[in-house]
Amino acid sequence: MPPANVLRAPGTNCDGETVFAFERAGAKVDLVHINRLLEQPELLSNFQILCLPGGFCYGDDIASGRILANQIYHHLGDQMRAFRDGQRPATVMHQIAKGYTDQQIDALAAWFAAQKR
Repeated sequence: MPPANVLRAPGTNCDGETVFAFERAGAKVDLVHINRLLEQPELLSNFQILCLPGGFCYGDDIASGRILANQIYHHLGDQMRAFRDGQRPATVMHQIAKGYTDQQIDALAAWFAAQKR
């Protein structure tokens, strides 16, 4: 079964349920804090699935999700490109990402980073 990374940040909810769902589907799952991933981006090479559960990460009062989106935009865009370019083994992510250009990946990340909620 594919190894999965469920990303968490302060205030993230549904991460426990997401881990449970992946485990029920047969995946080997690690729950990884965003800070750990930013400190050690090579950890992503251990996973074929990257899941970003929803919730009020970093709190609803400061635009929930915006900080996490900016962290992903500025630090993890290269990982998305690696999925797209076939440099990362994957079961589904490479097929989702393969149609995106660099500009589209940047635009997606920027759009998520700009959301107020």
